[in-house]
Amino acid sequence: MKVIKKIFKYFTYSLLSILVLFSLYTLIVTKVLNKPYINIFGYTYFVVASGSMSGTIEVNDIVIVKIADNYSTDDIITFNDDGAFITHRVMRIEKERVITRGDVNNLDDDPVDKKDVIGRVVFVVSISLILKIFAFIAFIFLIYLIINFDKIFKKYITKEDKKKKTVETPLEYTQVIKVGAENKIPLVNQATCEIKRVGNSSEQDFLNLVLKVLKLKKKKLKLTKQGSLKLKYVYEIAVTTFVDPDAVLECFKNVPFDELYDYDFEEIMFTKDIQDRLYDMPMYIYLKLLAYSLLYDENEYFDAIFKVLKYRIRVDRDEKFIHDNRRVGEVLILIEKIIVNVGHEENFELKKIRDRVNTNKEIRSIETKKND
Repeated sequence: MKVIKKIFKYFTYSLLSILVLFSLYTLIVTKVLNKPYINIFGYTYFVVASGSMSGTIEVNDIVIVKIADNYSTDDIITFNDDGAFITHRVMRIEKERVITRGDVNNLDDDPVDKKDVIGRVVFVVSISLILKIFAFIAFIFLIYLIINFDKIFKKYITKEDKKKKTVETPLEYTQVIKVGAENKIPLVNQATCEIKRVGNSSEQDFLNLVLKVLKLKKKKLKLTKQGSLKLKYVYEIAVTTFVDPDAVLECFKNVPFDELYDYDFEEIMFTKDIQDRLYDMPMYIYLKLLAYSLLYDENEYFDAIFKVLKYRIRVDRDEKFIHDNRRVGEVLILIEKIIVNVGHEENFELKKIRDRVNTNKEIRSIETKKND
């Protein structure tokens, strides 16, 4: 269907462009330059005004004429008769004159000087043919409208598309992302980022539960422009947690996107049970869920988890939550794999993020030593 839509789109644009250019050229040649007819690579055209050739050429048909003097008996030619352009059939050719007649006429025309002959008719564009072409195009367009009625209604009637305009980037499903990208973008510490399957089963069960909720809402993964901005931010939180957990709180002082507040927890299936269990989860679960929410283009779910994460960090008086960076390296690998799948690593500037976090850590270390 996408191929048909593209073909139809390009065909329509091309046809309209040719017609517009053709009309402009005709207007300039006939009205500005005051020439009797146009000449495009040795051809011109005229619109038939009478029915003298009815049966072969009808009124309002367009005749394409090859500008030349190589015509013979029984050919149809167009000639200039005191400023009027006549299209008739050649009956016979004399030395310097041509005798013509309309197909429905009983008498020959007055002799025509050869110098007044424009050329031979090589093609007739029937007005009925034009109407059939337009009817066919209208039929195809009607089918397109029926097939895409829902999208068109939302875009132009309810204006829903203007509220949320995204660029889709299809990705593999999260549980089957298998890209050898660990070495393509160097990690903070590759050795400590190994994914260990031995862990708290309740954490994995909770993660699977939320993923099932997200899958129920969206079957196909995508990463929007806004999602890309948020994913960079999640990556920065993950790197900071991994390298310099004492600075994690600083990441939340200037959030680089507008947060959502008006959404229904029941509608996004962020149930009370999920909320209660989320409060008992370690940092890496939050970061994974934030990344998955962006892949599923669930902004409401992202913000719900994000708000709980901010709350957990702000009330973490003994800093156990902030410093519990178990398996955060797993999140770094996940995000880097996602970004490699998108194919625009340079736009995410991951190296700059890591360098900035490392530099901030060094500065904090120097300041701490000074204070001591």
